[in-house]
Amino acid sequence: MKTLSTYFTNNNSDLSTSAMNHANKSDRGMRKIYLKFLAGFFIILSSFGAKGQLLMWETTANTGLETTEPSIFNDPGISASNLTLGAGVTPAANANRFGGNNWWDAGNSTPSTLAEAVAGNNYIEFIVSPNAGFSFTATQLMFIWDRDAVTGPTTVALRSSIDGFTANLFSITPIGGLGPNFVPLPGLTNITSTTTFRLYGFGGTTAAGSGGFDVTVSGVNVQLDGSTAPNCILTCPANITVNNDPNQCGAVVNYPAPTTSGACGAVVSSPASGSFFPVGTTTVTATAAAGPTCTFTITVNDNQPSTIICPADITVSNNPNQCGAVVNYPAPTVSDNCPGVTVVSSPASGSFFPKGTTTVIATATDGAGNMTSCSFTVTVNDTQPPTITCPANITVSNTLNQCGAIVNYPLPTVIDNCPGGISPLSITQSSSLTITPLNSVSCNDGFGHTNNS
Repeated sequence: MKTLSTYFTNNNSDLSTSAMNHANKSDRGMRKIYLKFLAGFFIILSSFGAKGQLLMWETTANTGLETTEPSIFNDPGISASNLTLGAGVTPAANANRFGGNNWWDAGNSTPSTLAEAVAGNNYIEFIVSPNAGFSFTATQLMFIWDRDAVTGPTTVALRSSIDGFTANLFSITPIGGLGPNFVPLPGLTNITSTTTFRLYGFGGTTAAGSGGFDVTVSGVNVQLDGSTAPNCILTCPANITVNNDPNQCGAVVNYPAPTTSGACGAVVSSPASGSFFPVGTTTVTATAAAGPTCTFTITVNDNQPSTIICPADITVSNNPNQCGAVVNYPAPTVSDNCPGVTVVSSPASGSFFPKGTTTVIATATDGAGNMTSCSFTVTVNDTQPPTITCPANITVSNTLNQCGAIVNYPLPTVIDNCPGGISPLSITQSSSLTITPLNSVSCNDGFGHTNNS
């Protein structure tokens, strides 16, 4: 199927050239003759809609006083649309045209500027509204622009509601007469919301300067090219929870690819499937080329406890005059797959350990709350004998008619580093064959330590 430009270039060259030449004449009656002659060509081009046309309008038989122009074709994915005039444009009786006068506001600069056209609402408008579940992509606008050769608007600029009509999608000096203008529309891809387009006209020199869309030899004088597609629906997998890989503070996770429906294009997920995910929760974002995104989370739980090795059992003697000892012992050796391990030993190193054997329990807790323990013993031996002080020597006379005497003497004074550990005093008496017996006393602390007096 040939486009309009191909038609003008390669077919019916004599006829199209003649039509183009007459398009520049002021005799509209002459133009109508050629339009009627070629009117059948419109039926052939009406099949364009199946090959990438979104909307078509034609103005054949217009009086020029119309304020709306309904589309003659719309892609099934979008709604029909009317051409409408901005409030600053006044319809003018120009046959086969949709447009008007007043593109230039009296009192403003001459020629008029784009800023004045925007402020004065000097535009022709159309709306592209995708049907439910569809998006549209606009690629090109074809239009025929005719103007008063002396006073009408010389330049047109297209803007859209996407950015509030602030930036130009294009700004050109269009080919006048019957020459079609084919203008690319980059960046208008996969649009899901209703979008308004305004073609501003400026460069006119008087309020009477006319301009607008005029009919072509085919009957189609405004055509928006592009395509529609079902909206992209991107669905991410459910959230995933796994345990860490052995001896790793995380895990390599392979997850299902997001599912798509509609025209989504390529989908990129970050971090990618097969990546190493650290312990904790990571958000994965999937983005379709068409624009939609979805997210899910991957949670890696640390379920691996630490490895802890306690020091060997320890044996020490008591501290002087203490029934125990302060013992400083080596810290346990700890390793973990993740940083942040804390170790608590009880009793702590540097504590006072009583005489006897005490079990020390060391517990390692990692950042995930996993706990593991080991134990060792600290034995304190009492190697200090008691201190005994006997009373002073005693001298008495013999008991009457006895070769000796019954003597009551004070008990010796006994001190030991461990209270309650002293056995009952063991007093032994030794007598010599002398007239005056000599007695000695000894004490034992019950732990094999003896002192004599």
